[in-house]
Amino acid sequence: MLLSVLVRPEGLSQVLPSRLNIPILVDPLPPEFTDENLAKWAGFGLRLVFLPDAEITEDMDIPGWIKLDKWFYDQIRNGKLGSDSAKLFSGWYLADITPGADYTDGTQVFPNDPLLPIIARLREQGKIGKYNNTPAGSRFAITNYEWRSIVCPAIAEKLGFRPEQVRMERAIEFNAIGNLYDPNRGKFNMWEWFEDVFGGSFWFRGGFRGDGGLSSVNYDWSGGRDDGIAGRPLVSFK
Repeated sequence: MLLSVLVRPEGLSQVLPSRLNIPILVDPLPPEFTDENLAKWAGFGLRLVFLPDAEITEDMDIPGWIKLDKWFYDQIRNGKLGSDSAKLFSGWYLADITPGADYTDGTQVFPNDPLLPIIARLREQGKIGKYNNTPAGSRFAITNYEWRSIVCPAIAEKLGFRPEQVRMERAIEFNAIGNLYDPNRGKFNMWEWFEDVFGGSFWFRGGFRGDGGLSSVNYDWSGGRDDGIAGRPLVSFK
């Protein structure tokens, strides 16, 4: 059974508290998590994960956990980020575990990327932009705004989700998924767009290996097109 192989609620009830050193209640699986659906979603690089109701504070003692950079917590203290920016919200999610790619000259693509046909079609339709040397199906050179307003809704439509279910990961979610489920996070010299707003027209980016990997977090203009920044969807069932 795919469901039992991918993740067991009873197993997570033991693993997550020991990993985070806090009590954790794992929610029951939603009814749509059938073997058929899990197999379909896995074909798009999406893995079932559970995130607990927990705030990952700067001084929290979690052995082996790579926390976000001190700069991130400074922004919360300074009031430039919302007070819940370091908080995980309890629930089941589908996380994109497709391995990234090191930046070369802007022509890099995620290997065997299951989202490539969706992105290529959006570019063929003129809905998202690129540079001359950007491969049509590349996740790079897509603005944060295009990810939020065009790419994520297209993924939702393709997989039969409501538009509001599909978004980019918040920085703390990217970090937690990398620490708990996806060992490839932060292992590539590439940036990834996040969902966090920083100021009026800036959004977070992070994950760059040369800047700290899982701890890396920075910001950029949401309309900026950068062939070193990619993105990945997160599906929420809350």
